[in-house]
Parts: sequence; structure tokens; C-alpha cells
Amino acid sequence: MAKNNPRRRILVSTTTFPRWKGDTEPAFVLELSRRLARRFDVTVLAPHYRDAEPEESFEGIEVIRYRYAPASLETLAYNGGIMQNLRRSKWKYLLVPMLMLAQLICAARLLRTSKYDLVHAHWLIPQGLVALCARAGMHAPPPVLCTSHGGDLYALDRGITGHMMRLVARKAEFITIVSEAMRRHILDRGIATRAMEVIPMGADLTGLFTPAPEDRAMHELLFVGRLVPKKGIDVLIRALGIVLRQKPHTRLRIVGDGPERSSLLQLADQLGISGNIVFAGALTQAGLPYHYRRCTALVFPSVVDASNDQEGLGLVLVEALGCECPVICSDLAATRDVIVHEETGLHYPPGDHEALAQLMLRLLDDPAGAALLGQQGRRHVLQHYDWETVAARYADLIDKIAGMHGHAQEGHNRNAHV
Repeated sequence: MAKNNPRRRILVSTTTFPRWKGDTEPAFVLELSRRLARRFDVTVLAPHYRDAEPEESFEGIEVIRYRYAPASLETLAYNGGIMQNLRRSKWKYLLVPMLMLAQLICAARLLRTSKYDLVHAHWLIPQGLVALCARAGMHAPPPVLCTSHGGDLYALDRGITGHMMRLVARKAEFITIVSEAMRRHILDRGIATRAMEVIPMGADLTGLFTPAPEDRAMHELLFVGRLVPKKGIDVLIRALGIVLRQKPHTRLRIVGDGPERSSLLQLADQLGISGNIVFAGALTQAGLPYHYRRCTALVFPSVVDASNDQEGLGLVLVEALGCECPVICSDLAATRDVIVHEETGLHYPPGDHEALAQLMLRLLDDPAGAALLGQQGRRHVLQHYDWETVAARYADLIDKIAGMHGHAQEGHNRNAHV
């Protein structure tokens, strides 16, 4: 009688994960993990945060949150992410070694007390580096799959962090990146990897981010994202000032929160257009489709910020197009996978608020043309970015890596006993 093959066990390590039900933290690691849990037993390892459960079953996934400081000081992760929190408060650099050490201790303990077939580390630094250190010295260490989402690859590729990132890329069994632009960056910079593939994150394009029959608002523009420098929201506000000279009833709804909120409010006041802008705050994913479906267009004005941080992909674009929402987007390398100019959306030079204003006016004046862009955009993203498609690619890759590593380990063990 054939033996049933046991489900593989996967340890997912991340610093971006919902802290509780209804949290507005980005949920892409959760969404991927939920779908991987259909095939594997998944444990998620993430930093603790005040009032979050240290251990819980979160939507059917085992979640372990490690403590790295007194509760009041556990502020390095979340609320904009590690990089933004460090820029906002320099003293938080003291928390970096504390978080990495706590993550290392917890990961090493888990790898030695539970048999994991693979570690999936989101971000090369710190999770990829910690995963490699945590398995060091093990008789049968699990393979490490690292996924870079962009911020680590672009902003940390210099100095000591650049050396550490390159070490992780070279030592991990497999690297995935979320856009073709990131693959080109790795090749152009001569970053060595053992194996690499472009697999994006996804969106629920069949259940949540879908079109609706309601008519769109005629004069409402939308931004969705964190209020941080790389999102270029100041460029959007300046462009709106130009648009309002011709279309004074136009409104801009900004969905999101972050450290730039006060400076953006001040800019709107200086330009005399604060009455045309609504700062709606952050929303959960379930609250976003309503806005994607009713606005005239989504504007995605991202730039490369002073630290070279930039978009790895831009999932907001995928979500919006899933709802057939017309999109105007800055022409960054990472966004070209999603936005093909004049086919799935409109591009303009990053930081050029005058060029952006002209495209905003164009879509405000041409609802039929805008609708066509949204329809073509949905067809494109549905083919490449639906979570079911993306998760299947990750699951197949995990099976492949774990299977190859398992066979290699068995061969090593046989040779050791000859």
C-alpha cells in the first residue's frame, strides 16, 4: 500500500503582515500565505507590535510574533515600514540589531524544533540574511527562497548593506523578484544569484477587485498608497493645482496615511486648493474597490526618492485595473510591466507635474477613452496578476526547490554512510 506523502512545511519570514483583523498594513504576504496553505503547512514569523497576539491562528495560518524590545519601543516595523521609520526617527537604528537578533533566535529555534522543508524570506535584508544565519550549523538545513519587493534591492545596494544583500543573493537557493525591472537591475549591477525568476505579488481579481456597472464620477481623481516621499504625492497635488484652473470642480481623494501627511496638507494650503482634496486615511483592502469603481481615474505619481528607494511593482495599479479603473502612472521601470502606454494606461515622466496635469485633463475630458483603457488594463492584469495564478507559480516553485534539496540531502546522507 502506497504511503501518503506528508504536506511540506514552510516557514515564511516577513516584517510586513497584518497585526490583527481589519489592520490596514499591506496584506500581500498574508494573501500569498493563505493560498500556499492549501498545499503546505505554513508558519509565518513576524515582529511583534503592541496589542498584537504573540501567537495565533490568523485566517488558518500559524503566526508567531517575536518580541524584540519593550512593547512601547516595538516601533521599527509597520506604520510605513522599516525604511520610512528609520528615516523619520534616527534613534530607531538602535532597534535594528535588536529586531534581527530576536528574529534570528526565534527562527533558529523553530528550524531546530520543527522540520521545515523551506524558508520563504520576504526581503533579502533582514529576513534573507537572518534565515541563512538561522540554518547555519544544521545537519540538514532547509533551502531558503528569498523574495525581494524592491525597497531592499534599490535602497540598500550600497555600503555594508549592499555587501550583505549580495551575500544573501549568492547564498540563497533561489531568488524571486516582483518585476522585470528588478531582474534587469540585478543583472546590470552584476549581483550573482544561484537561480532567479520574476514572479510578482498578486491581487484578488475575481472576487474583490472586479468591475461594477455603476457610472464613474465625472471629476474625481484618486490616489491610494502610503504617504511617503517615493509615492510622489506632492507632484500630484501640484498637478491638481493646474487642472483646477480649467476644471474647478475636480476633487482629489487621497487614501492612505504616513509621515508626509502634514507636509502635504501644508502644500495644499499654500496652493489654495485644500478644499478640493480629501485626505481619507488608510483603508483595508475590502474598502478599496468602492473607490476604484467610482473615481474618474487613479493617479500613481511615484518617483525615485533621495535614498534611491522606489517601487518594486506597484500593486495598487493591479487592483485599480482589476476594477477597470483608468490609470495615469509615472514612467518608472517597475511600472512598465503593468502599464503599457496608451494600451493599459497612460505614462508621464516621473516628477513632471505639468505633464501629469495634461493627462489628468485628458481623461477628465474623455470618459469613453478612459473606460477603454480600464477595460484593456483589466484583461492584461487578469492574465498575469490574479492571486490564483501567482500563488500557483510560487507553490510549484516551492515544491521544485524543496524536492531538489530533499533529493540532494538524501544522496548526501547515503554517501555519508558508505
